[in-house]
Amino acid sequence: MPSPVKIIDNRTKKRIWLSEVIESSKKGKRFKPNLDLTVYNAWMSNYPMLKLKTDSLGLRSRDLDLNPTLKSTPIRLLFLGDSITWSGYLPEENTFVFMLQELLNKKERNKVITINGGIGDVGIEEEISLLNEAYEKIRPRMVILMFYLNDSRPPAGFESEKKLAWAKFLQKSRLIDIVYNNFQLQLYFMRHNILGKSYRYRWLYMSKTDKWKKDPVYFGDMAKEADLDWGAAWNEDSWEVIKKNIMELKKTAIEKDFNLLIACLPVSFQVYSDFLDTRPQDKIASIALSENIKFIDLLPALRRNNKLALFYDHCHLNAEGQRIVAGDLAEYILNHFEL
Repeated sequence: MPSPVKIIDNRTKKRIWLSEVIESSKKGKRFKPNLDLTVYNAWMSNYPMLKLKTDSLGLRSRDLDLNPTLKSTPIRLLFLGDSITWSGYLPEENTFVFMLQELLNKKERNKVITINGGIGDVGIEEEISLLNEAYEKIRPRMVILMFYLNDSRPPAGFESEKKLAWAKFLQKSRLIDIVYNNFQLQLYFMRHNILGKSYRYRWLYMSKTDKWKKDPVYFGDMAKEADLDWGAAWNEDSWEVIKKNIMELKKTAIEKDFNLLIACLPVSFQVYSDFLDTRPQDKIASIALSENIKFIDLLPALRRNNKLALFYDHCHLNAEGQRIVAGDLAEYILNHFEL
């Protein structure tokens, strides 16, 4: 049994809770600025001890010279994404955002800095909102949208989730630290139908069998059960939201004159199945092509290495998975962009 997560505020030397490091507003979730934390037995990875810091913008990045000129160096690459990008369960040097900086600077002679704008449990609408808030202070040369399959998720959650009367209470409660990625507890909820059909993780029970690896029909049924999470990408309605926001992001890129790259992260079931179901990747690639936006699908690189353990759960990459993603991104960026 993994040891419980413990978060210490290094300034006050007191224990705090996950809900205390996140701010919520109509614009969505943000990490509080200027955090200096030590995390023991980190989420999912059970990493014995790691440091978590945020800058004055609430980003998991090194402090920047704010309000830079357009010609300032080093060149800044801003990553937008969710908890997969944030990777708060690993030390910063084990994240693909940090590793990419190291790889690019071997070629670019230390003129690139990567900025981690990942925030746990957000969708594309909140990610674009963060860009709009932070752009003038960061002035990135390139923005990389780390698209994940549940990115159609709105700030307040999908409509069917709003039926859960206790949701707002839970978000502000220490209980969130108990249920956060507690696989066995989620399975218990599913098995006993405690949360009903509005339960976001009800697909977990189906994933306990290997049928999803060999049976495309079973895989599709599991995706339908996951419609409040990664399965949203198999729901045609979600793509209207995605396309609308990508068009807005492209418009911003043109107005602000930065390069834009969309990178698609898969769910682990796509990586380890015996067959290929790439409907979400085909959709997002088609949108990117229609909008003349550079696009990279990270599924092939991860599938080439699927004899290895690459994930902690269905989506969060371990250090090896992070390394593969960083390498694939570095190769693509060096071949398709002039930094």
